[in-house]
Amino acid sequence: MTAPLRLVAVAFALAAALPVAAGNAKPPARPTPAAVDLNPDGSVPDKIVGAGKDTPVAFVWDCALPTLAPVVSARVEHGGVAIRTGNAPRCGKPSMSVTEILYRSAPGFHGTDTLHVLGFLTSGDVDQTYSILVK
Repeated sequence: MTAPLRLVAVAFALAAALPVAAGNAKPPARPTPAAVDLNPDGSVPDKIVGAGKDTPVAFVWDCALPTLAPVVSARVEHGGVAIRTGNAPRCGKPSMSVTEILYRSAPGFHGTDTLHVLGFLTSGDVDQTYSILVK
């Protein structure tokens, strides 16, 4: 390679190694705070909870039976659930009976858990799966 060609090759190599001018450069990709709150597969969790804390994650109600909280069952893979009844505004009524599902992660667990809820309403069956991110 001749001297002028070597200089051109060195100039191209240096240009490739230098950062692009600020006006043309895209900022480096940085995770946004929301990206930290994604499941490992990149999906958005249905609920984000703190580890080891009882947290309400789902409610079930039946508009046809406002004074009777639905009977449901729930299970998780990495923790426990508690089911309790209460009252809340639903179906355009200021107060009606609801079933609340609380989640608590297993000691030391952090990551994604899955909540399965089964129940029966006058309008049909409840068969829901929720993704819970434990932080």
